[in-house]
Amino acid sequence: MFRGFFVVEKFISFKLYKAMKEQLEEIIHQIYHKEKRNLFTFLTGAGISSDSGIPTYRGIDGIWVKGTQFHKPEEIDEGFEIDYRNY
Repeated sequence: MFRGFFVVEKFISFKLYKAMKEQLEEIIHQIYHKEKRNLFTFLTGAGISSDSGIPTYRGIDGIWVKGTQFHKPEEIDEGFEIDYRNY
């Protein structure tokens, strides 16, 4: 059973959110009821988060550049110097 999906409304207008939700629900309804399929795979690509207002990994405000409260950019960069031949 399809249970819906969630979009953070502050990133898009409610009118657009409602239209997207209705369109997606109709597509899923057609697949679920007419094709008798109950498993779905959604493929997304790079950039989908930035269009939604979510910071990217390597973007100007991304984790790679700014770090987090737990990791600094230089610590993230050090991970690429590990010698993986012994693993």
